[in-house]
Amino acid sequence: MNSNVTNKIVSLIKEWQNHPLQNMYVVFLDVHFKVKQNVIIVNKATYMVIGIDLEGNKDVLGMWIGVNESAKF
Repeated sequence: MNSNVTNKIVSLIKEWQNHPLQNMYVVFLDVHFKVKQNVIIVNKATYMVIGIDLEGNKDVLGMWIGVNESAKF
């Protein structure tokens, strides 16, 4: 079952997933942060790929959360 919030942003998410990309980007990625998981604080790795085009505009190209930092991820 979808929530009201989910229903309101699904079209925005689909629009973002299908927006056209530029031909060239400078790319930044790999952010680490601490989160509370159950009752302990753990480190997580977020693989966020942000492209900056030649005009300086930023595009989030993708984001994935890993259990920890890993070359395989």
